[in-house]
Amino acid sequence: MGALIGIVVFVAIAPLAFHQPNSYDGLTMERVAVGLAEHLDPLVRQVPDQFKLNTPYSSYGIGDSVVMAPLHLAGRAVGADSHRSMNLANALMVGATAAVVFEMLRRRGVSQRVAAVTTTLLVVGSPLLAYAVTDFSEPGVALMVACAILGLDGVAREARYAALGVGAAVGGAVLFRTDSLVLIAVPVGVAAVVLSRHRVRDVTLYGLGAVPFVALLGWYNVARFDSPFRSGYRNQGFTHPFLSGAYGLSFSPGRGIFVYAPVLIVAIVITPKLLGTDRILALLAIALLTARIAFYARWWSWYGGSIWGPRFLVPVIPAFAPAIAVALQRWRRSVWVAAAVAVTVTMSLLGVWLTTHPDRNPYFANLPAIHGTAKQIMAEFTDPAYVRRTDNAMFDWSVFPFR
Repeated sequence: MGALIGIVVFVAIAPLAFHQPNSYDGLTMERVAVGLAEHLDPLVRQVPDQFKLNTPYSSYGIGDSVVMAPLHLAGRAVGADSHRSMNLANALMVGATAAVVFEMLRRRGVSQRVAAVTTTLLVVGSPLLAYAVTDFSEPGVALMVACAILGLDGVAREARYAALGVGAAVGGAVLFRTDSLVLIAVPVGVAAVVLSRHRVRDVTLYGLGAVPFVALLGWYNVARFDSPFRSGYRNQGFTHPFLSGAYGLSFSPGRGIFVYAPVLIVAIVITPKLLGTDRILALLAIALLTARIAFYARWWSWYGGSIWGPRFLVPVIPAFAPAIAVALQRWRRSVWVAAAVAVTVTMSLLGVWLTTHPDRNPYFANLPAIHGTAKQIMAEFTDPAYVRRTDNAMFDWSVFPFR
C-alpha cells in the first residue's frame, strides 16, 4: 500500500515537475549532476552565477545532484530533455517518503487504513507535496528523516542493526543539506540513545552508519574549499531579528508552518497523552521542528526565497507521522481534528497550484537590485529597508492566500 501511494504521488506530480522552471538552487545542483553523470566530477564551475554565491563551485550539498545524475542519463537515453528529466528528482523522493512512512507506521502496529490515511495526509496533504514539484533540497532531507524514524522504531524494538540504518539516514541528510549535522544528527542521535537498550552497540552502529557520508562531505569540501570544515556560506549570515523570524516561520501568512499545516498542532497537543516509544518519537518531531525554527529565524533569508510556504520546515513533516496516526485513531470523531486536516489538505493543493503559478503567489519574495560581488549582493539582501519590506510582505494577512 505504501509503495502504491508513492507511485500515485510520483505519477501525479511528475508532469508538473517536468515542466517547472529551475530555481537558482536547482540550476546550480543540476550543473553538478551533469558533471557527475558525464565526467564523474562534481567540480563544475557555476557560470553564469546570478547571485555570485556559488562561485566558483556549488556551495550546496551533493545529495540532490547524486539523485539527479541518473535521471539526466535516463532522460538522454530515451530522447527526452535531460535537464527537465532531472526535475523529477523531488517527485521521486516524495513518493519514496510515502512508502517509508507507511512502512514505519505498519511496523508500529498501526492498522493499514490508518497508516494509509496518515501517509496520504502527511505526504500528499501537506506542504511536502508542493515541494515535490520544485528542485530544492528539502524533500531529500524529508526522505532521510522518514528513514531515520523508521530506523528508530527498529532501535526501540531491539533490531540488531537498526541503529546503523539510523546513522546512514542522518548521513544522507547531511549530504542533502549540511545544516543536518546539527538540526538532524543531534536530535536523532539523542532519541536513539534514549530508545536503545544496547547503547554501546547502537551508538557505535549509529556512528558507523553516518561516517561514510560525513567523510564524503569532507572530501567534497576539500575539493571545493580546500578544507573539510569550510562551507560555501561564508558571505551569508544570521543577521535577521530572531523574534520576527520565529513568528514568520510559525504563524505568519507567508511562511508559518502552523498556518500551512495546522495538523501538526494536533500532533503537538496529543504528545503529553502518549507513552513509551510514541512519546519519544513525538518529542523528537517537536524538537526537530523547534530546532529549525530557532536556527532559521536568524538566517538572513528566513523566508527561503521566492517560493511558497515554509520551505525550511518541510523536512520535519514525516517525523510527525506516529503522533498523527495515534491522534487519528483516538480522536477520529473530533471536529477540530477534522478541521485541521481539511485546512492542511486545502493548503497543500493550493500550494501545488501556486508553485506552478507563481504570479498568483502574494508571498513570492521580490528581489533587490543585484549587482557587484557576492558581498555587495548580500549587502542588498540584508539592507534594513529591504528586510523590513520583505517581512511586511510575508506578514500581510490582507493578501492571504493568493492574488
